[in-house]
Amino acid sequence: MKALIISLFLFISNFLFSQYIAGLSVTQNGQNKIKVHVKAYFHTSSSAYLSYDTNTNQNIITLNACYYLSPLGGDAAVTYYENDFYIDVPDQATYTLITNMYISTNETSCNYHHIEDTKTLQFTTPVQGTVSLATTKNENIASAVTLFPNPTKEVLNFKSPYKVNEINMYDTSGKKVKSLQKITDTKIDTSHFSSGTYLIEFVGDRHKYRTKILIRK
Repeated sequence: MKALIISLFLFISNFLFSQYIAGLSVTQNGQNKIKVHVKAYFHTSSSAYLSYDTNTNQNIITLNACYYLSPLGGDAAVTYYENDFYIDVPDQATYTLITNMYISTNETSCNYHHIEDTKTLQFTTPVQGTVSLATTKNENIASAVTLFPNPTKEVLNFKSPYKVNEINMYDTSGKKVKSLQKITDTKIDTSHFSSGTYLIEFVGDRHKYRTKILIRK
């Protein structure tokens, strides 16, 4: 019961005051190595950077940065965390960097409670100068997807100028509760879901965007 109450507080807090990746850039750091700079925004100082891990699968690099966020809230002081991550990559290749911002409910070690934000960046090694989120030509679906109404009851509508290939929904435990492929409709049926907060994920050709929705019956 205590864990359930803590999770509820966390999701309500996150719904009202979003955390997100405010900056993402890549620079060359010697031969066959890059430096990834991540700037994370939090609405409260009751938070902390914890740890990270990386995985490289062919030309896709996944960086998981984990941050603690107090489920009981705290002061409303805006806080930024800026961290550098060093990753070994062969030169003379084009890569897609997927950066996931994980939230942990454990203050000392990351328990990967949920993903709060995801940003994607493409670059070619050796990197010339700095490649940042603001200067890439990638489709920025995060600033383009519109959801309404939110909160919703039976039908959630979305608008995106970019192609959406897949839509997934997750409950607060991280369980996938809905998956849609071959998207031809901009309406999502939510009539069979119970009231609560859900994470919805839009997947495109070169991007992935996650945000929260609230269902009220």
